[in-house]
Amino acid sequence: MSPAAATDLGPIEGPEEISRKIEQINVSYTALHEAYEENFWATKMGLKVGSRELRESKRARERESERETRRSRCVRFSPSLTHPSLFHLTPLPPPPLTPPPQGNSPEQLSATKTALESFLADPANLAEVETAAKAEDLSDEQRRTLECLRAAFLVSQLPAEASALRAELNELEAALASDRREMRLGYEDSKGQFVEASTVQLRQVLRVSADEREREAAWKGLRSIGPHVAEKFAEIVRKRNAMARAVSSENEVTFLFFPLL
Repeated sequence: MSPAAATDLGPIEGPEEISRKIEQINVSYTALHEAYEENFWATKMGLKVGSRELRESKRARERESERETRRSRCVRFSPSLTHPSLFHLTPLPPPPLTPPPQGNSPEQLSATKTALESFLADPANLAEVETAAKAEDLSDEQRRTLECLRAAFLVSQLPAEASALRAELNELEAALASDRREMRLGYEDSKGQFVEASTVQLRQVLRVSADEREREAAWKGLRSIGPHVAEKFAEIVRKRNAMARAVSSENEVTFLFFPLL
């Protein structure tokens, strides 16, 4: 076992070539997921995150957690999982550091989400794992890990048309979120002055204000969100249904829930 194929978690047993393949997938997935995760929080919360010290501290905590869970059995893969521990049944070396996002960026969020989804949906990754699973003298840990990886890649496979629509949807959804976040929201108070307010603040005015006109103004403020986002939201719904039809589902609801029925 070469030093590159082992971490402080200890070497994984089995053919070295298979261990290297598993390790390569782990490193690639973690780097892509980390880029998406940081852009998600930066964009959704308007933060500047990802300092080197914080990221290295986070990795140290994750490696400590891995020591406790490494021998746990393989769990059923779910596309909704959003934590890098998805593939932590095998040793995971620290992935290369990537430049942190500078504040919120819908473009970065869309690009990193598409990159992560494309990695999981890449037929080449599925084929590589299936080929590795046929190797001789696999250890139980290698076999279990390859089964997990195969399930992850298999459930993410989409026809070319659906993949293209999903990438387009990522851009549309990021643009809608940005548009909604930048919307000037508020109400006119009893003095006729516009007061900027969040949806939480507007609902609070509806609950506690003794001024009927102020309550009505807060209600109109909340009601203004629908018309503001309606056109883009409707386009997203159309695209989602088109993506579902591209994978032979009637609409997005059946596409999402059919595997559970």
